[in-house]
Amino acid sequence: MTPCCSVVLFDSAAASNVRSPMERLPSEWDNDEVLRWLITIIQRPTVAKSDITATFPFERFRDLNGNELLQLKETDLNFLPPERAQYLLKKVRDLTPRSQGPILWQFLRDELQHPENPLDPTMEWVDRAEGIFKIRSARSAKILAEMWGARKGNNNMTYANLSKAIRTYYKQDIILAVLHVRYTYQFGPESTGWRITSDPVWHFN
Repeated sequence: MTPCCSVVLFDSAAASNVRSPMERLPSEWDNDEVLRWLITIIQRPTVAKSDITATFPFERFRDLNGNELLQLKETDLNFLPPERAQYLLKKVRDLTPRSQGPILWQFLRDELQHPENPLDPTMEWVDRAEGIFKIRSARSAKILAEMWGARKGNNNMTYANLSKAIRTYYKQDIILAVLHVRYTYQFGPESTGWRITSDPVWHFN
């Protein structure tokens, strides 16, 4: 059967004309935003090693909106090999709000992009293209820890506690260490929603 559509991917200066990454909640994504997310996670180097990009049936997802994406079950993906279905479901679960409450790396990302106090933000980008950011000062670190504590219902949250929690992401490649630079971190390949020009461009035939 001839696929109903094809996806054309490229990474060039033309990518600068693509709109910025999805800023809305995943449940609010439209069909295009779902496809952009799918292409982003499938294109990652760790996935490409299994040659998943060349054969992934993007056309099966072209009518899917964000709410439907979040409700995907294993039985909905029986057209995929089991390991690919499990990979996709894991990434979908990462988008889903979890019962344990707010997720720290997402809180940091959102505070960077939409600071609670725009006139006095706690963090700033050092190199947005590379995902490197920093907490602006010791005072900012204290305020940021208090903000995170308020989200978690912990009035005793300190920056020492916060930084310890951030370091747990290092082994997961969600946040990376920036050595010898205080208050500075980098989003890793397993984090999403912060890139501005790395999304691929596509069109349907």
